Amino acid sequence: MLAIINIHFLIVLLLPCVKSYRIFQQSIPNGDAVPHPCKPNNLWEGVGHFNDQGTGFRNPFGEDFEKEGKMWTEALCRKDSDGDGLTNGQELGDPDCVWKENTLPSRLNGLSHPGVCDPWDSPDCFSKNLSHPRFHTQEEWLKEMCKPKEFICPGLNTSDIQTANFTVSLGTKVPAKETTYMCQIFDFEKMAVADDYHVVAVEPVLDNKYVIHHMVLFGCRDNQVAIAGPFECGMVPSDFCTL
Repeated sequence: MLAIINIHFLIVLLLPCVKSYRIFQQSIPNGDAVPHPCKPNNLWEGVGHFNDQGTGFRNPFGEDFEKEGKMWTEALCRKDSDGDGLTNGQELGDPDCVWKENTLPSRLNGLSHPGVCDPWDSPDCFSKNLSHPRFHTQEEWLKEMCKPKEFICPGLNTSDIQTANFTVSLGTKVPAKETTYMCQIFDFEKMAVADDYHVVAVEPVLDNKYVIHHMVLFGCRDNQVAIAGPFECGMVPSDFCTL
């Protein structure tokens, strides 16, 4: 018997709302409307990061933004962070470098990413060197970011697949600190017909990107007691649980 576990929460990294990347979107012109270079109709939500969702290492524009005190300055506007011949201001709709926070940019369309060399898949741009521990060139970086996000698992099409949903208790409070790990332990034996199961896939569902960063599924031994509701746990829910 096979089982797919569709987990909403088990161990979850929670982040505070203050100064998240979505707040920084308001610190640059059109920060919430920067198109994804290789995914039509998608946005690059964390403009200053290598990750399009806005976490982890900073891309060339993000590094320059950090150097300017995380503010839109004339120097940042006139700089060409990605080296493609267009200034950051030209790419973000502020070619004259006159934009101020909480005002409309002079241009709302024809935007491009100030940290991605364009044309993004040209030989010159693909060969651009990057300061990232995993991606050494723009080609390596964007080939990863351009992969489809769809959850693909052919094994889910077999007839004996079962699903189980693990969802954190509604109304869970987010502590007022920078980073919090929350865990919730479920008794799987009470959620499924008695049998031997093998987990073939796990699909996390993030319903609030403002505070949820990632989640991890652990397997626990039989002597681990289920706990009602989520609790702060560090990075491991229990000594009886392992990845």
